[in-house]
Amino acid sequence: MTKPAVDACRPFPPVIAAHLVKLACELPDKAGRSLSLWTCAELARTAIERGVVESISPQSVQRILQSQKLKPWRVHHWLSPKVEMDEAFRATVLEVMALYTRAPAPHEQIWSLDEKTSLQPRTRSAPNLPAQPGNVPLYVEHEYARKGALQLFAAFNTKTGKVSGCCAAESGKWSSSSCSRRSRRRRAPRSPKFT
Repeated sequence: MTKPAVDACRPFPPVIAAHLVKLACELPDKAGRSLSLWTCAELARTAIERGVVESISPQSVQRILQSQKLKPWRVHHWLSPKVEMDEAFRATVLEVMALYTRAPAPHEQIWSLDEKTSLQPRTRSAPNLPAQPGNVPLYVEHEYARKGALQLFAAFNTKTGKVSGCCAAESGKWSSSSCSRRSRRRRAPRSPKFT
């Protein structure tokens, strides 16, 4: 590979750019690389090994890909439709979809429930010191005391827009009766309404 300074001044013909774009749009294992993602250095190395170009720097590869708005090193995850779903899972999904897509009867309530696990309240051993003029940053004490972990449960009524919630010491230990008992005892502030 050449030095980036020499490479930066050298224009590459469109055929080399086309080869690099084609290579970047393939998965690395199809090119015989045991990588999960392409990097500009690996793309440059592969282009040189295949005889597409005599020498090219990773920076030039990045510039060529950037001109095509291509970033093969970025990753987005999705739920793969190729994964087999058993019949019980499929039936549950269809039932939930039916709940959300049909108009509920006047006597029905649909609640959407979620759990945020392992919330760790931590008390700093000293108060934060605010930022000061003269480029002095905010100082935050590194030391803190652990206070255990809590689970936050929130339920959203899709019909009324009301939100109910409670905290529990253990994950998966939510029940509507325990949350409603706690909220009656504490008289929580009014829940926000969503439209």
